[in-house]
Amino acid sequence: LRSEGVGDGFDDTQFHHRGGDVRTAHLTDPARGIQLRFGHDNRWYPYESDPGAEDWWPTGRADPDPVGALTALLGQ
Repeated sequence: LRSEGVGDGFDDTQFHHRGGDVRTAHLTDPARGIQLRFGHDNRWYPYESDPGAEDWWPTGRADPDPVGALTALLGQ
């Protein structure tokens, strides 16, 4: 998935979902160690990780707009 216009360097984003259910969607930039997860409340939750690691932890506030969640995450 190419996320053009979302942010510099985010073009190699990976989009993951299980069973076609958008409620389990993830937008991940493994090089930066950032991820957005779509919650059951229709908001995007920011997560971070050490680059190359498999462990993710929540960071920042959820936002109904993935661009808003990403902007807040990158502004930390």
